[in-house]
Amino acid sequence: MPELEIQARKIVRKEGTCGGVPILEGTRVRVSDVVVHYDFKGKSPEKVAEEFSLSVADVFSALTYYFEHPGEIREEIRVREDFFKQIMNGSHHNGRASV
Repeated sequence: MPELEIQARKIVRKEGTCGGVPILEGTRVRVSDVVVHYDFKGKSPEKVAEEFSLSVADVFSALTYYFEHPGEIREEIRVREDFFKQIMNGSHHNGRASV
């Protein structure tokens, strides 16, 4: 029986795609999206893969990037949460959060 070779997607940054944050190549799925579902929401890699139409190998690729760059990804998540909090509090105007 021939062996199956499963290739996980690479983590890339693309100017103009998802704000230039790390994503799975060929998708708009951010590494931070995978991390939130896996680490913070407690979903299994298989469930995360299903929800984002990824392979389990892709999920592990994103998680590997996260474990190698935890500060970067946590900061991205924090900034996004702060942005949404500002929107919910009505302090967001003209596409920019007020300072």
